[in-house]
Formats: sequence, C-alpha cells, structure tokens
Amino acid sequence: MNLDEFAFLNQQLGGMLQSGIPLEGALGQLSADMRKGRLRDELRALEQDLANGTPLSQALSKRRLPRFYIQMLKMGVAGNNLPRVLNIVADYYHKANSLRSRLKTILIYPGIVLVVSLALSIALALMYGYVLEESAEALGQSGLRPGEVSPSFRLITLWYPVVLIGTVFMLFVAVWIFGGFRHWLRWHLPGFKDATISQTASGIALMIENGSTFSHSLELAREIEADSPAQKELTAWQTRLAEGHKQFRDLAVGGKLFPPLFIWLVSGSGEDWVSGFKHAAEVYYARAVYKVELMLYAVLPIAILSLGILIVTQVIPMVRIFFGAMQFLGGE
Repeated sequence: MNLDEFAFLNQQLGGMLQSGIPLEGALGQLSADMRKGRLRDELRALEQDLANGTPLSQALSKRRLPRFYIQMLKMGVAGNNLPRVLNIVADYYHKANSLRSRLKTILIYPGIVLVVSLALSIALALMYGYVLEESAEALGQSGLRPGEVSPSFRLITLWYPVVLIGTVFMLFVAVWIFGGFRHWLRWHLPGFKDATISQTASGIALMIENGSTFSHSLELAREIEADSPAQKELTAWQTRLAEGHKQFRDLAVGGKLFPPLFIWLVSGSGEDWVSGFKHAAEVYYARAVYKVELMLYAVLPIAILSLGILIVTQVIPMVRIFFGAMQFLGGE
C-alpha cells in the first residue's frame, strides 16, 4: 500500500466529513478518482457495505486494511469524533511514509551495485571463458607444461565471482520478499530500528489518547508485530501490566529490543502513558531522521567505491589470464 496516498486520502476524507458530506458519499467520490488497486477496491467495498446499511465498525472488520487503522476508526466512531481521528491517522501515515521512503532509498544504491556487478561478472566470465576455450582448442594440447594452469581451473577462477555476487544478490532479494528477514532487520539495523520504535510508540499513544485502554493498545501492537522480535517483549509488557505493575520501567524490565533511553522517556511521565509514549515517539523519530540522513549521504559514495573495487578485482585477474594465454600462444 502506498502510505503517502493513504495519508492524503484520509486527510481528504476527514475534511469532507467536516464539511457535512456523508461517509459513503465521500468514499465514493474519493475512490472514483483513485487508480486501480487493492486500496480502491477495499474503499469501494466499504462504501457498498455502508450503503447497504452495515454499521461502520462491522463493515471495517471485513476489509483488508491495516489493523491499526481499523482500530483507530472504530474508536473515532465510538467517540463520535471520526473527522478528527482521520486527520490524526493521516499525520501518522504521512510520517511513516516519510521514513519508509528514506529507508528504501538507502537500499536502492546497494541493489544497483549488486545488479551491475552481477551483470558485469557474467559478461566478463563469458567473454574470457570463450577466449580460453578457443585458445585451448587452437593448441590442441592434452597435457600441460610444468607450472601451467589447466583451462578448467581458469574457468573456475572466472566464475567464482559470479557465484559469490549472485549469492549476495539472492540474499538481498530475500530481504525484500520474506517478511521474517524484514522484521529482523528493521528491529536491529540503525535508523530502521529507531523508525520502528517511533512508529510503535506513536501508535500506542494515539490509541490510548482516543479511548483505548493501555492493555488493549498493547494487544493490538503485539498483533501488528506478529512474527517480529518485538512480539515477545510486548507480550511480556502486557503480562506484567495484568499482574498489577503500574510503572513502565517495571513492565519493560529485562527487555533487549527497546533501549534504556526509550524506557526512561516513557517512565518519565509516570502513569501518563500518552505523554510518555508521545515523547518517546518524537525523540526516536528525530533520531531516525538524523541517522537516515547520515546513511543517505554515506551510502552513495560507498556504493560507487564498492562497485569500483569489484570491477578492479575482477578485471585484473582476467586480464592476467588473457595476457598469459596470449604469451603462451606466442611462445608456441
């Protein structure tokens, strides 16, 4: 889902509701101007359910929309304050999209380097492999001179960079495809981790602020982080809260994912969970933006340097093999 489009959609939807336009009518107007995709289909299905008399809370439960978004809208309906909640959600997803776009940009340059390196490695291996095979056929040798390297060994030397770079490329692709890899990386890589902590804290604060209990907010956060490293710690928070612990430092004791600074920021507000999590979300959002900007400035020159090193390390051995073959042919 395009989070920027989703944020803008909710901002428009909130404004239309404030102007007195019914929700189903607003959904119909907005979805008519959207490009084809899953989001438009879900909104049209939601509009149809509302037109048929289905209550909004029940209609939302049937849609394939983010669980946090559905929960926020349900609370907006319960509090008779849906337009305000839609604007809050729009700001939330706008910030999330801003960070996600920066983080994706960091991964683009290494991806380009890997693709170019893999293509170059294959091209060089094919070219020099062909030269070696032709030279071996021209010599018509069945044996080797003392100290001479066999053509098969030379071919292995040519193709091992392709295998190595191809393996790294497959791992890179696996990070994009498999959710388990993505969950682990976003909770451990600098910048990515700060962004995830900020988004988690912001989501919990918004849910509590709009009428959800702390326990229920933790439950939803745990469901959102299903199959991620954070699920275990969020479950522990919820268990300790049910046991009667009221201080956040007691809830988060023994955890490894959420840093001491985060625990200190949330704990500083006592039992005012909204202020504590909002403060932590703001601090970690600023940290994420700062770290991502640093990485963006560093990743391009590092990617170019890496590409240059890969080219040099592959071309030099192949050039040596090529000139060695030429000298061998000249010696004959």
